[in-house]
Amino acid sequence: MEERAFFREIFNIILLKWHIILSSVLIFGIVGLIYSFSKHPVYTAFSIIQVEEPVNRRTLLEDLFLYGRPSRVDTEMEIIKSRSIAERVARISMLDVNLKEIKGNLTFKIKKLQVDEKFLGAPIRLVVKENCTEHSAFVNGKKLNPEEFLIEFIYCRGEGEAFLYKHSFEDIVKEIKNSIKTEKIGEATNLIKVFFSWTDPVKSAEIANTIAEVYIEFNKEKWTEDISQTMDFIFSQLEKVKEQLKESEEKMDEFRKRFGIAEISRRLREL
Repeated sequence: MEERAFFREIFNIILLKWHIILSSVLIFGIVGLIYSFSKHPVYTAFSIIQVEEPVNRRTLLEDLFLYGRPSRVDTEMEIIKSRSIAERVARISMLDVNLKEIKGNLTFKIKKLQVDEKFLGAPIRLVVKENCTEHSAFVNGKKLNPEEFLIEFIYCRGEGEAFLYKHSFEDIVKEIKNSIKTEKIGEATNLIKVFFSWTDPVKSAEIANTIAEVYIEFNKEKWTEDISQTMDFIFSQLEKVKEQLKESEEKMDEFRKRFGIAEISRRLREL
C-alpha cells in the first residue's frame, strides 16, 4: 500500500508539473539542435611514422637496468607533440592565413604574409594588377602601407581580388600543438600513429602528412648536429694528441742529448 501511494503521489506531481517538464525538454532539445548546427565538424586524419632504434648489443644486466624506463618511441612521441614541431608545421602550412574568396582570373599561393597586429582577424582585400606585378591591400577601405602589410608569393598569375584573414601566429601554433595526438601501434613495434584534427578535411590530411615530414627533417637536423659535434670533438682531441706527441719527442731528444744516448748508439753501430 505504501508503495502504491508513493507512485500515485509521483504521478500526481507529474500531472501537476507537466508543462514545466515539457518546457524543460523542449528548451534542452532546441539548445542541443542549435549547438549541433552551429558547431563546425572536426575531421581527423593520421599518418604513421617508424622510429629507428639504434642497434646495440646489450648485456642481460643492461637490459634489466633499462627495463621499465621510457623507450625511444615514447620520447619521440613527445617530440612530435612539442612546440618546435608545431611552429615548423605552422610556417609550412600557413594555417594563420584564411583565404575566403577570389575574384577575377587570379591564382596564387602565399609564401609569406606579415600584417600589423591591429589588423589581425580583420577582413583584408588584396587587389592584384598587371599580372601580379602590382598589388595593394585594404582594410575597411584604408590602404595599408608596406610596414603594415607584406606578402610574398610562391607563384602568382592573372589579375583580380582576394579576401583573406590573417590570424595570430602564436594562436595557430597553440591550436596545432593541441590538435596533435600520438599513439603507439602495438607493444613490439617502433611505429607511431600521428593524429591531427581540423575543421577542413583536406587540410587535416595535408597537415597530418606535413607533421610526419617535419619530424623526419627535424631528426635529420638533430642527427647532423650530433655528427658535427662528434667530429669537432674528435678533431680537437687529435690536435691535443699531436701536441702531446710533439712535446714527448722533444723531451726524448733532450734526454738523449743530456745522457749521450745518441752518441753511444752511433758508436755501437760503427762497431
